[in-house]
Amino acid sequence: MNNLKPFCIISIDGRLNKFSKNFPKLNSCVCFSIDSHENFNETELKEKTKDYHNIIIVCGLAGESAGRILLNILDILKDKNCLVVANTPFDFEGKKRRKIANEILEILEIKNINKLIFYSRSFFKKWKEEDLDGFKNIYSFVDVQLVETINKVIEANSYKYRK
Repeated sequence: MNNLKPFCIISIDGRLNKFSKNFPKLNSCVCFSIDSHENFNETELKEKTKDYHNIIIVCGLAGESAGRILLNILDILKDKNCLVVANTPFDFEGKKRRKIANEILEILEIKNINKLIFYSRSFFKKWKEEDLDGFKNIYSFVDVQLVETINKVIEANSYKYRK
């Protein structure tokens, strides 16, 4: 157990690739993406995470594909210390996406999975208050909040791994 590296970050939809340079402890993390259910490879997942005990899984909870991938990853890595950092869909994304997100959240609760969930309604309110330009920027705003949270988790726990 002492030879394990501190953190592995898995981005289910690839959204954090553009932010990977913003992780302060990147040299002690491995970051990789799984962008579709078809590209999900259990053997590759096990290989990339074998040297890590702490796994941070980042995803949106609006899609069926991301939800299935998340649940598969959690089943495969059940012996690891996994933390799900995710956001729920915005109201404008529709009832179907909110229903999927609620079902996934229910399963995470039943399985007693560690999670930090960002409820997009609160993001939308903050985004409007900051008067960001352009509708698509709301997603970038959410991504930045997710990255900041992951940084805080890594920094708060990195003292355990200092030599």
